[in-house]
Amino acid sequence: MNSDLYSKVEDILKVFYIQNYDKTPVPVNELWVPAFLKSIKWEIPWIEGYHIPSQTPIQTDMYISKAYEEITVGLNVPLPATGLLNIGKPKGPVLQEDTVMGIMHRKVDKILDLPLFVCLIEQEDMRRY
Repeated sequence: MNSDLYSKVEDILKVFYIQNYDKTPVPVNELWVPAFLKSIKWEIPWIEGYHIPSQTPIQTDMYISKAYEEITVGLNVPLPATGLLNIGKPKGPVLQEDTVMGIMHRKVDKILDLPLFVCLIEQEDMRRY
């Protein structure tokens, strides 16, 4: 069994159906993900008070008072060249509701069994072109 993301998405699409205009189920071959940009910042309380010894005789010892981590994750789509008529429609359903986006790494996934990064992509994070 393949464990890469492409194969997992293919397996999901095999059981994913949409309703045709006459209400009959039609299998889905593609799932479109809209462009988005999400920035997340959070405080790291466990490092507050951490002692950093002086590195030279003229420096003094320091202590961490506040620490933050910040991550920005996004997915862009190429825009058509200026003047190019682009009439194509998506060939499958488009995610339009809030969704969870994760980043996996093949080796880390085998060791830790969890994604490197997961975040909630809300509608206000999705870009409208």
